[in-house]
Amino acid sequence: MPQEASSVIALLKERQRECLIQARAYDLWLRVLTPIRWITVISGVALPAIAGFKLLRGRPVFGIPWTNVSAP
Repeated sequence: MPQEASSVIALLKERQRECLIQARAYDLWLRVLTPIRWITVISGVALPAIAGFKLLRGRPVFGIPWTNVSAP
């Protein structure tokens, strides 16, 4: 019985070490991906908004004329 308990404890310590290594690797990978994710999200919102504004500026849509109110 003591032999079995010590082998279980050794296995648990090995698994804990592997888990810590994987957690560190995941953290390093997320540090790289987080700025890239924000850039893609912001550009995915900003670019269509700019394009839509350029297309609709000064044209009536459903009878409503769109005008540029932020710049002369």
